[in-house]
Amino acid sequence: MRESRRASGAVWAASRSLRRRETTAERVLCQALRRRRLSDLIFRRQHAVGSFVLDFYCPAERLAIELDGGVHDDPSQRRRDEQRTSALEAAGITVLRFRNDAVTGRLAQVLSTIAAASSKSNIAPQPPLPVPTGDQRQPPHFDS
Repeated sequence: MRESRRASGAVWAASRSLRRRETTAERVLCQALRRRRLSDLIFRRQHAVGSFVLDFYCPAERLAIELDGGVHDDPSQRRRDEQRTSALEAAGITVLRFRNDAVTGRLAQVLSTIAAASSKSNIAPQPPLPVPTGDQRQPPHFDS
């Protein structure tokens, strides 16, 4: 599979259209990845690679990030996603998939996972954050 400079005109048009219609999760992740904020990596948004448009792509690392919303729960869509991931991996591209709600609700974990997949990273993936229960939800009390 060839990089974006070999993508067809239809794939380029789709990529431009998707950039204009970003989801909330894409906007959140884009803000976190822009200007080399994560491990000094440069990511392209809605980047065409071969016949695919990747949500985020880091050419230097050959790392793709795909964000999945509810439509990806459909069994036929899941099969297409698996085929797409297999084709990209066969071309030497590492694919990371995250649910939209993971990006909007657990961004630090998502970023840690992305950083760990990078060869530039010395960051280990963070363990899941504990969910507060009971009295832990109360704000801290400070004696004066």
